[in-house]
Amino acid sequence: MFEATRAALLAMSGQKKEEFEKRAIPVTLSVDFYDELDIVSTLEHVVELHHRYLTGIDQDQRGLYPLAVNKLKVDIKHWMGSAVLVDVVERCNTTRGLQLDRIAIGPTTRLVVHSDIRSLIWRWATMFTGLPVNRSVCASNQAHVQLSGSKQLDLWLASNVTTAAFLSGVMYSNGVRELILRRSLTVHPSVSEFRWFWLFYSLFNAEATHELTSLSIDDDTIRLADMVKVREFVCSPRPLELLLDSRYDESFAEAARLPSSSTRPAQVVLRRHAPIHLDPTQRLKPLTVDAEDTKFDVMHSLADSYDILVPGYGQCWVNFDDVVAEIPLCQENERCRWKLKTHSITKLSINLADLESDADDRGLPLLLELIGSPITHLSLGFDSDNLRDQSILDAALTHCPSLVSLSLYRVQFDSLDHVFEAYANGQCRVSDLSLDFLALHQPSSIFQLVNLLADPTTTMANTLRQLSLTLDGETPITNEMLEAFAVMLKTNERLRFLTLSVSADQLSRFPPIFSCFNGQHVRSGLPLSARCKRAFLSVVKHAQDIPDVDDSDDAITLSRAVGQLDSLVLTTIFRLAGNVEVRSIVLKAFR
Repeated sequence: MFEATRAALLAMSGQKKEEFEKRAIPVTLSVDFYDELDIVSTLEHVVELHHRYLTGIDQDQRGLYPLAVNKLKVDIKHWMGSAVLVDVVERCNTTRGLQLDRIAIGPTTRLVVHSDIRSLIWRWATMFTGLPVNRSVCASNQAHVQLSGSKQLDLWLASNVTTAAFLSGVMYSNGVRELILRRSLTVHPSVSEFRWFWLFYSLFNAEATHELTSLSIDDDTIRLADMVKVREFVCSPRPLELLLDSRYDESFAEAARLPSSSTRPAQVVLRRHAPIHLDPTQRLKPLTVDAEDTKFDVMHSLADSYDILVPGYGQCWVNFDDVVAEIPLCQENERCRWKLKTHSITKLSINLADLESDADDRGLPLLLELIGSPITHLSLGFDSDNLRDQSILDAALTHCPSLVSLSLYRVQFDSLDHVFEAYANGQCRVSDLSLDFLALHQPSSIFQLVNLLADPTTTMANTLRQLSLTLDGETPITNEMLEAFAVMLKTNERLRFLTLSVSADQLSRFPPIFSCFNGQHVRSGLPLSARCKRAFLSVVKHAQDIPDVDDSDDAITLSRAVGQLDSLVLTTIFRLAGNVEVRSIVLKAFR
C-alpha cells in the first residue's frame, strides 16, 4: 500500500524524481511510555531512522523516510532511575533534529540517595534544563555537552533531592520557556516549605538567569502557612540557609552543624581537583573541580566543611582544607535580592484539587500578592466546590494589575456584579475572559452581561475581545440567553471571539442564527504595524509648508502641516487604519 501510494505521488508530481525525493515533511514526534524497555527500544529506533535520513545511508531506501522529525516530545510516566534510560534520551537530545521540545517525568520510585543516584539525577537535570557547563560540575566519568533545554518541562518532583537538582538547574536554564509542576509542592508540612523555598529561589531570586515565561502548578492546594513561610523566606538576609535539606542533617551528629554566623563567607574558591562530596556521610565518588577560580555559594558550615550550592545537584559539601579563598558577603554575591515584581513569567496557571472552604485559610491570594505584578495571563482551576465567594477573583484583580487574560474554572458566584463593577471602575482591563463551569445563584446576571456588551458606551463592551462561557449543569445557558447573545452581536463591534457551551438541542437549533456573525470584520482590529506608522509619519514630516494669514496685519507666515496633528488625531488615524480582524462564534456541546 505504501509503495503504491508513493508511486502514485511521484507520478502526479510534475517534478524530477530526484527533487521530489529530497523533500521532507517536518513533524512532531510524541512518545508516551510506562515501561522502560519500551522507551529504550523505541527511542533507539527513532534515532536510527533519523540518522539514516540525515546522512543519506541506504540511498535506495531514503524515500521510505519522508517525515523529518523537527520536534520530539517524551512523556515518561514512571522514572526508574536507570542509567540506560538516561543514555537513550541523552542520545536523542544530541541528535540534530531530535532536540527535546517537551519532556515529562512522572513520580519516581523511592530511591536510596547516594553519589551514583545524585550523579544520575544531575544528568537528567542538565539535559532537560540546558544548564550551562560553567555553572555546574561534571562527574569525572561523564561528558557534559552543552545543549539547549527542553522548551517545556513537565515534572513530578517526588523527593527533596530531585527538587533541588531540577530547580537549581532551571535557575540557570537555557531554552526552557514553560515549567509545569505536578503534585510537587504541597506535601507533608515539614517538606512543603522546603519545596516552595527552592521554587522561589530558582525562579525569582535576582541571581536567576532563566528564560521562563510560563509557570503551571497542579497540586492539591496551596496552604496559607506555606505562603507565610515563603514571605519570611524572601525577607531573610541569608536565604541559602533555608534551602538546606534537614534530612541530610539527620545523618550528622547534632554538634556537627555550626551556628549561623555573619562572618561565614558568602562564597568559596576551591583548589584545582578538589573533591566535592555528594554523600554527607560516606563521601564516596566525589565530584572533581577541573577549572580554576570556580566560585560556589556557601549555604552553611559544618565542623570541618562547608555546605555549598552546586546547580544541577543542590546541596553538596567541601572540606575546609580544599578551600583556597573565602569571599565575604558583598553586593555582588548577596542572595537576598529578589525580582518578585520584575520577573520574566507572564503566564501563570494554577489548578488545585482542593481548596479551603474558609477564605482566610487560603494561600493562593498571598502567592498572587508575592508574584502577581508581571502576570498578564492567569488561569485558575478548582476541582472542588469550595470556592463559593469572590475572594480569589478579587485577589487576582488586585495583585495582577497587568492582566489581559483571565480564565476561571469551576467557581461559584451569587452574581457577576463584582465583575461588572471591576470593569466599570477600571480595576479590570481583561480583554480575554473565560468562565468555565460557572455556578451562578442568580442566572439573571447573564442578561446583565449581555446588556453591558450590547451597549458600545460601556467599558466592558469596549474592553472585552474574547469571551468563553460555560455554565454548570444546574443552571445551563437557556434559549433566551442565546437569543440575547445573538442580538448583542448586532451592536457590539469589538468582541472578536465568542464561545458558548450549549445543550444538544440548542446545538442543532442555534448555529444558523449565529452563522451570520461568523466572518464579520470587527472594528477594533490588530494595531497598525510600527513600519506603517513610521511610513505615515515620514510623509507628514516632509509635508509642504502651508501659508497662514494673520488677520491683524495681513502678514503671511509659513507653518508646518505636522503642527495640525496632535497625538489624539494621530492615535485615531492609526486605530482606524489598523488591520481588520475576523469574528468567530463557536457553539460547542456541553459536557
